[in-house]
Amino acid sequence: MHMDPAEVLRETFQNLLNRKVSPEQLQDFIDRSRNYHSGDREMSAVLDELQNQMPKGA
Repeated sequence: MHMDPAEVLRETFQNLLNRKVSPEQLQDFIDRSRNYHSGDREMSAVLDELQNQMPKGA
């Protein structure tokens, strides 16, 4: 069963939050994901959503 790529991003991001990774690691995940999905408007919107969920000060 294949998961929706947007859902994979959301779940991975949540896993990183749950593990309390550093703000730099969260940003690195977002940056690498943006690079991987460049040109995909739907994924860009998901990544914007995740970026807005980053803890303040991150």
